[in-house]
Amino acid sequence: MQLVTFCVLSFFLLSLPSNLEIGVLTAHHYSRHDFPLHFTLGIEAHVTLHNIDLPQALDDEHGGWISGRIIKDLRDYADVCFREFGDRVLYWTTVNEPNVFALAGYDQGSCPPLRCSSPFGLVNCTRGNSTFEAYLAAHNILLAHSSVAKLYRTKYKHISSGQRTPSNSSLYDVSRVLDALRNGSNVRGFIARSFMDIYELLDGYKSSYGLYYVDRNDPDLKSYHCV
Repeated sequence: MQLVTFCVLSFFLLSLPSNLEIGVLTAHHYSRHDFPLHFTLGIEAHVTLHNIDLPQALDDEHGGWISGRIIKDLRDYADVCFREFGDRVLYWTTVNEPNVFALAGYDQGSCPPLRCSSPFGLVNCTRGNSTFEAYLAAHNILLAHSSVAKLYRTKYKHISSGQRTPSNSSLYDVSRVLDALRNGSNVRGFIARSFMDIYELLDGYKSSYGLYYVDRNDPDLKSYHCV
């Protein structure tokens, strides 16, 4: 068995004009190295544009997701990604788990950018306002997603024929997918949470959700196929 690790576009490459050269070089690297490797290995790329890790520069400049300026930032970034990779990517996710990072980042303060206010925060709150910032962030997330979706439909749909949706956290749905298949639904695929049991952001090593179960009581951490 060969395990191949590759990068996923999960942060703004072109966050600021001063970072333009870095973004172009990064896009060139993906085009020249990562996507050809995917094709060779038979891997279908599912690209996530934003997964919590907003560049610090944007947070410093205008407040990140609590600023309306983030809408244009995400749209401009998506424009670059669609232009550079749209002919090789069919599946796009604009924002991963928007409700989770809006709540944890701007109400509880338990994930970046660690904004919260007492008594709502789960940490020692030093900045932010839990009474409204999570709602403001969620509002801007929806507007940013809509802006990116409109851009895709009007400018790039004809060249890539891809699909794009926001990705929210959801209930455990294996049984629901099986029911859908039995009922004749045209289910195209299933994305596993993880290749193998790893360190989970909130539960540490307590959770087991990989395609390969890892026996943590075994000194050699022996793994077993779960599916």
